[in-house]
Amino acid sequence: RASYEMTNSYYFCDSNEKLFKVFDNLRDGGYPESCGPHKIVSIRDVTTGYDSSKEDKKSILPVCPDQQMLTFYFENGCISTMRNSGTEPKLKYYVECHHREQETAANQLQEMNDAIVSEF
Repeated sequence: RASYEMTNSYYFCDSNEKLFKVFDNLRDGGYPESCGPHKIVSIRDVTTGYDSSKEDKKSILPVCPDQQMLTFYFENGCISTMRNSGTEPKLKYYVECHHREQETAANQLQEMNDAIVSEF
């Protein structure tokens, strides 16, 4: 039986411009290949309609150019989604980790959360 660990949190920004700059920086010059020591294996960007895991590089989810949403899939099996709140200048993020050992999943979750906060 596998263990599933998830966390979510958010950061308030002074303005939507600063919030959108976070997402622009993640897209600028190409998407990141890693987050700290964690290799990114695919990225889905609902804002632009990009999905690196698809042969045609197009997301099957609807494109939402007025919303910011990036999902990163990591080599270790963890997933992180970052998005704006839509009602206030707030960046929300979610991190999911799966492992057959609960303690390992919990440790991965903390490590991934720390890397995302410090790197992205």
